[in-house]
Amino acid sequence: MAEQKAEGGEADALTSAARVILVRHGERVDEVDRSWTRQNPTRWFNPPLTRTGVEQAKQAGATVNSLLVASAAQQPFVVLASPLERALRTAVEVCRATGRPLALAPGLASCAAAARKAGGAARLRLASTEDVAQRFPELEVVEAPEAILAAEDDFYATMAAVVELGRDLGEPVVCVAHREAIRGLAEAKVPSPYACVADFVFESQWELQQVLTPDGSVLDISGAGERKRKPKTKRTRRSQSASLDGAGSNKAPASRRNSASEVRENGRGSGGSLQEDANDTVAKRRIMARGKGDLTHALHIPRDAQFLMQ
Repeated sequence: MAEQKAEGGEADALTSAARVILVRHGERVDEVDRSWTRQNPTRWFNPPLTRTGVEQAKQAGATVNSLLVASAAQQPFVVLASPLERALRTAVEVCRATGRPLALAPGLASCAAAARKAGGAARLRLASTEDVAQRFPELEVVEAPEAILAAEDDFYATMAAVVELGRDLGEPVVCVAHREAIRGLAEAKVPSPYACVADFVFESQWELQQVLTPDGSVLDISGAGERKRKPKTKRTRRSQSASLDGAGSNKAPASRRNSASEVRENGRGSGGSLQEDANDTVAKRRIMARGKGDLTHALHIPRDAQFLMQ
C-alpha cells in the first residue's frame, strides 16, 4: 500500500509539472545604431530588429520547432509574445517555423527595462491583435487565453497563468519575451544572448533545464548561480533606512535632516568638502524618490532578484 501511494504521488507530481520554452528577442537596432533612439524619440521604447536579428529569430524558430517535435507535442497551442516590436517580430518567425498561431500577452512586456522605465507596460503604446493581424495576414493571429489577459501588466502573474495552461495542455508552452524574463525566472544572470531559447520546467519552482543559442547549440550555464550577496555596510543600512522612511511620508528622515543641518552649520560634513556633502544629500533624496516609485511590489519581483533587471 505504501508503495502504491508513493507511486501515485510521483505520478501526480509528474502531471503537475509544466514546461515553458522561453525565447529572447533577436538583435535590436538601437544596440547597433546608438543614434536610433535620438532619431525616434516617440518610439524610444520599441526598437525593431536588425537584419541580423531577423535571421537570429528564424534560427530560433527552427530550434523551437525541433524541441516541440522531440517532445511529441500534439496540440497547436499559440505562441505567446510580448507586444514590444522586437519580441513580436521574433515571435512571427517562431510561428512561421512551428506553424502555430500567434497571441499577444501584455504581461510578457512588463519585465522589460523599457516598461519599467515608463512605469509599466500599460503606459506604452503597444501593438494590438488587430494591428498584428493586418500586418501579417499570412499568420493566424488570435486573442490570448482569458487567464493570460487577466494577468494584464504583471509578468509573474502572466507566468503563473502560463504554468496552469501548460499543465492543462500537457505540452510545452512557447513564450517570446526579453532577457529579463529568462533571468527573472532563473533568478540568476544566466547567459542569454539574442534569440536564445531557454527551456524551463515548473513543478513547485522554476527550474532552468538548458539554454540554447539560436542555432541550437547548448550554452554552459553551470557557472550561473545565484548572486552572491555582499555584506551590508553601515552606509548601506543608513541608505536603505532613508529610502524606507521616505517612502510613505512627506517629512524628511532624520538622517537627511541631520546631513543638511551639518552642511549649514559647519560648512562641511564628515566626508570632506561642502560640495561633496551637498552631493551626498542629493543622492539620498534620489534614493527616497526611487523608494516612492519602486515597481518591485507591482511586478511581484523579489527584492533580491532586482539585480537581474539591471
